[in-house]
Parts: sequence; structure tokens; C-alpha cells
Amino acid sequence: PYIKFKSPEWEEIYRDRIKEIIQTAQSHQANVIWLGAPNMKKAKLNDGMLYLNNLYSSEANQHKIQFISTNEILGNKDDQYANFVQLGEKNIKVTIDDGIHFTNAGQQLIAQKVLSYINVETEKTSDEKAVRQSIYK
Repeated sequence: PYIKFKSPEWEEIYRDRIKEIIQTAQSHQANVIWLGAPNMKKAKLNDGMLYLNNLYSSEANQHKIQFISTNEILGNKDDQYANFVQLGEKNIKVTIDDGIHFTNAGQQLIAQKVLSYINVETEKTSDEKAVRQSIYK
């Protein structure tokens, strides 16, 4: 059955889905980084993304996970869409002309931000150490 977007019933179901994703990840000892949806070119779609981001941010805060706003990364100010970000003296196009999808540069900026939150620690096994030593001899 159809449930109207933004209705109290819709929001309850959608929040439950967000919680389920977070809880499933956490039950497998996975850390969660939730990315917000960026502002969109079309006003109605942008309004929907702002609403969803409030839900995502709220649930992320409640479950003590990291929420990253893609708007800040992509140069969107307040609730306004922009398809370029100013980096130093360069204007970099971050979304394609449809006002929805990212350019490669936009994807890279988001990936860099996400990676800045990830700390990778590796442990070398004795076999890996032996192979490494034999390569450098």
C-alpha cells in the first residue's frame, strides 16, 4: 500500500529502516559512517533531501554513529544547490547538469572525506614478514 512521503506513518517506517541498517551493521561489529544526501537542483527534490537528511542525522546521533553532510563537501551553502565548489583558486564541478549525480571530481571529494574518518590498522603475519624480507634482500 502507498503511504504518503513525510506523513507520520511514513516517517516511522523509514526511521525503523534506518535503525535496522545501523543495528545490523553494529551487530557485526562494523563501524558506520552515514553520508547525507546532497542538495539537489530541483526545488521539490531538494526539499525531500533536506527532510531525509534530518532523519539520517537524527538517527545517526541517537545511535552514536558518524554522520557526514555531503553538502559541506560539495560547496552547497545552507539549503541551496550549487554544482561547483571553490577549492583554492579553482572552481570544481561536482555534479553533472541534471543536478543529481556526481562528477568524478565530486565523487573523489566525497571519498577523500570518508577516508579521512577511517583508520586502517594492519597486522603482519609471520609469513608476510618472511616474504617481505626476502623481497628486500
